[in-house]
Amino acid sequence: MWSWVLAVIGVTGIFFVGRKTIWGWHILLLNETLWITYAVITKQYGFIFSALAYGIVYIKSYMLWRKEDQTPTISAYEMNTHGSIDHRFIKVD
Repeated sequence: MWSWVLAVIGVTGIFFVGRKTIWGWHILLLNETLWITYAVITKQYGFIFSALAYGIVYIKSYMLWRKEDQTPTISAYEMNTHGSIDHRFIKVD
């Protein structure tokens, strides 16, 4: 039963990550803490290693995702006919 619940929670987290919501990352990290609990209760300690590894990957991926999300993009209006940036249309705060 546990494995089914944990699988559903994990798929839910991946779904929300795919929609680029922060909730997906929170759900996935919560799920890994539940996997650690499962590992301790069932004395299957290998799951602790995998849960920690997944958690590290989730955190690193989230940090990269946030960094890319904050990177400014160049719109078509900022490009001139030669393909270089037209600085007249760039807003400076």
